Amino acid sequence: MRRHASAFRAVLALGLALALPVAYGQDHGHGKGEDHGHRSPHGGEVVSIGKYHVELLFSAEEGGVTLFVLGGDETSPEPIEGKALTAQCKASGAADYVALTLEPAPQADDPKGRASRFKGRAEQLEGAASLDIVVHVLVGGKRFRASATLSGGTHAAYSCPMGCEKDKTYTQPGACPVCGMHLKRVAAGHDDGSAPLHSDAYRMDLVTDPATPMAGKPTTLLFTPRRTSDGSVVKKLEIVHEQPLHLIMVSRGLGWYGHEHPAQRADGSLALTFTFPVGGEYILFADITVEGDGNQVFPIAMRVEGKPVPVAALEVDVRETRRIGDYEVTLAPSALVAGKHVTLAYRVRKGGKDVTDLQPYLGALGHCVFISEDGTRYLHSHPAEEHREGGAHGHGGHSESGGPVVEFATLFPSPGLYKGWAQFRHQKRVLTAEFTVRISASSEGGGGKHGH
Repeated sequence: MRRHASAFRAVLALGLALALPVAYGQDHGHGKGEDHGHRSPHGGEVVSIGKYHVELLFSAEEGGVTLFVLGGDETSPEPIEGKALTAQCKASGAADYVALTLEPAPQADDPKGRASRFKGRAEQLEGAASLDIVVHVLVGGKRFRASATLSGGTHAAYSCPMGCEKDKTYTQPGACPVCGMHLKRVAAGHDDGSAPLHSDAYRMDLVTDPATPMAGKPTTLLFTPRRTSDGSVVKKLEIVHEQPLHLIMVSRGLGWYGHEHPAQRADGSLALTFTFPVGGEYILFADITVEGDGNQVFPIAMRVEGKPVPVAALEVDVRETRRIGDYEVTLAPSALVAGKHVTLAYRVRKGGKDVTDLQPYLGALGHCVFISEDGTRYLHSHPAEEHREGGAHGHGGHSESGGPVVEFATLFPSPGLYKGWAQFRHQKRVLTAEFTVRISASSEGGGGKHGH
């Protein structure tokens, strides 16, 4: 009986080896189905390779594969020698494997000559419902084999917009367990900041009355969120920080900023009557959260007739104190580096004394928006922690008062100039402090540590 069992195992092992390309038949590693419960920093399939991990993503639309090399924590990048990898891939329904070259695509902090990300595509893989892949990776002087079956569909991934848990993602929408904010839907593989602000499943229509807005005169803005598949109105919006829609408006050049809240109507549209102060080009960011499908932000360009105000070039002023009447607001950021989580520590003082009794504004001790110089990048965050003189830290948005320092966590996706507006409430007054920062491409010149 033992001989029969041994023979069966030998035949089974031979069959499995022959099922793979010859070049990979004798290597050892973790195969399909062996890894469960892994974190997925970019919404892909994570596979263990020794004490390291690789994350694999497949885009059926492009016929492309992205591979991330991760450390033991399944989150931190693990840069390896920057040489191309060769993967063996078989699309669903295909009879044979095809060789796919994965070229190094270094991330922002990868050392010169090394890469923690690799990419490749092949026409034979386009449109495949799924993909079997086998790839060998050399890490720490050892050669590991990883295999997986990847779905060709879009990977839905949700993460905290404040970055409370760094790169951790979830497969379902919900609330961040750290700060309680609604998770934001992110596209798989868009770790470099190229992720769109909203899903292609939705669009936002805007109708103005009058059709040509005029500076200094009231204009009614009517926003209607719709599904792109059939044009139907999206009526089920979650109430996030006391409102169904946060409308962030800036003038082209970022010289003017507004934060308003259109009211939802019975037909699902949201209306606001507003008077624009000057003429010129504006960008409106309509920020909503679709029930069951996460955060969606729609940038809309709009022109207002009237005499515009000359646009001044942005200048970095992060080290200056912003004075708002009797109040003083200072900003002390951590290293301002693209692709890294940044802590923005704002200190609020009045008459030279720390303000320790800031009141919630829209359900949080502060709101912070940063927009890139060209208007294409939009970041909206809320306090990660609150600081009180002589007290312990607490999570933002859950306390009745706080200060004098309020911290925000965010991630700037690309280098360049960004202008930000932080809003706080004290003694029934809303304070808006604006700062311009320069985000570096590397840790060199990224700025110092923040202090309290």
